[in-house]
Amino acid sequence: MGIVEKVKDPYEKRKLERLSAELAKQAALTDYIAMMADVEIPMEEAEENVV
Repeated sequence: MGIVEKVKDPYEKRKLERLSAELAKQAALTDYIAMMADVEIPMEEAEENVV
């Protein structure tokens, strides 16, 4: 369950939904630019215990 579902105030919920949509849009645009420029964007990966 995400943070948007926990918010009771409709105004704040809509604001969080818009921010979430904007974040997704920016991430998609960054991925598209990276693809067109043929570059790799490093992604955060879960840390693994390396012995």
